[in-house]
Amino acid sequence: MIEFRGLGLKSDKAKERAERVRDHNVIWGPFGRNLHEDLLGVHGQGLAMREATDSKWVIHAREENSTIHDEIGMRHFYGEWSRRMGRKASDPLPQQGNAKVKAA
Repeated sequence: MIEFRGLGLKSDKAKERAERVRDHNVIWGPFGRNLHEDLLGVHGQGLAMREATDSKWVIHAREENSTIHDEIGMRHFYGEWSRRMGRKASDPLPQQGNAKVKAA
């Protein structure tokens, strides 16, 4: 499964929400402009998902001096997502137990 997540404002009206979703998807959505940069990761994920392969997990990370393309931005996003949503980004719909995270 490949997920594309974004954050919006709870106070958005329907028109504002639609605009925010459209703007997000231009870059980060399933057909966004950033996807070509991650093509190698997407390709590797596809190979890993085939039957009779070793692993269903692909670690895709990069370090680029804390720029927008560095994984530090992704980690910050998921940390903030977890804080605001009150549940772990790595387990957003837990089957059992309590996935609440502590607000910073």
